[in-house]
Amino acid sequence: MERFDDKIILITGGSSGMGLAGARRIVSEGGKVILTGLNEARLQSAQQELGDRAIVNPQRCC
Repeated sequence: MERFDDKIILITGGSSGMGLAGARRIVSEGGKVILTGLNEARLQSAQQELGDRAIVNPQRCC
């Protein structure tokens, strides 16, 4: 059993930096992630990298 099996983690700012690094780690240890962020292009890139273990939700500002 992996550390994050059957877990879904929400990561704000998950399209780059520490958020994306955390998402990679969680996915590599069996979890699923929901990523939010302001940059839709980076979020889509993160989803492609992480595959079906990631759901992205772009935030709309103002």
